[in-house]
Amino acid sequence: FEALTLIQTRKIRNFPVVLFGSQYWRGLLAWLTSTMLHERMVNPEDLGLIYLTDSPKDAVDFIVKTYNEEIENGTGRSGAES
Repeated sequence: FEALTLIQTRKIRNFPVVLFGSQYWRGLLAWLTSTMLHERMVNPEDLGLIYLTDSPKDAVDFIVKTYNEEIENGTGRSGAES
């Protein structure tokens, strides 16, 4: 949650938040949707920051895609930045 909060409040740059193992994370995501979203404690866009997968390849593909989109949009960091 800490990383998501920092991304939401723009204290850190947006980066892919990948949850690996849908069976493990399913309950938490259901709670976020049924409780937090329903009670307006989070926005639908907030949940869109999370990418859930069971495939290592999908996780890597998502991270690379996100990085490439940020570079194309001029919002990403170059390899020279630390």
